[in-house]
Amino acid sequence: MRKIFVKHSSLGRRSHGWKGRLESTACGEEVVKSGVAAWSVACTGEKFMIGIVPDERWAAFAEESPTFVPFVCQGGGFGIGLLAWDGVFLCQAGHGDQHLQTVDLRPGARLTVLLDMGRRRVRFFIEGKPVPGAEAVVPNTAHRFAASVYGVNASISFLPPLPLVKDRCDASQTTMDSR
Repeated sequence: MRKIFVKHSSLGRRSHGWKGRLESTACGEEVVKSGVAAWSVACTGEKFMIGIVPDERWAAFAEESPTFVPFVCQGGGFGIGLLAWDGVFLCQAGHGDQHLQTVDLRPGARLTVLLDMGRRRVRFFIEGKPVPGAEAVVPNTAHRFAASVYGVNASISFLPPLPLVKDRCDASQTTMDSR
């Protein structure tokens, strides 16, 4: 089971995933420095975000207001994420949000974040298929998985990566620190 850091007290760690009352943000304990890493999750609720946060920014983010959900939006915040909030958007710190109009995202769908440090790219998948327009260049620094949920009974549960993604991101190809 992957380990997480909890940002907001309403977010609890459970064997089947995370659950929040209203808003919660959590960050993975694994720090990816090189290679390829993937995280697959299922999200319930209509408002959530998954993505990555630069490791050197996580400490600063953890000190922010616990209502800072999602972790990146409208150019502010930290990292890169796929946001489901009245539509689907690619959000990146320092850039405007990109509305992904052709994306059909249903609650409970398998979402995958694929971080390729060799190519300095992050890509997002729904049910194993690339999300058109959901790709961004990442800084050449270490990153962590991050997730934000909003709403009563919203949750995020980790899933095993799909074979399509798993073939490209064997854990042995990734350098991680567990803190």
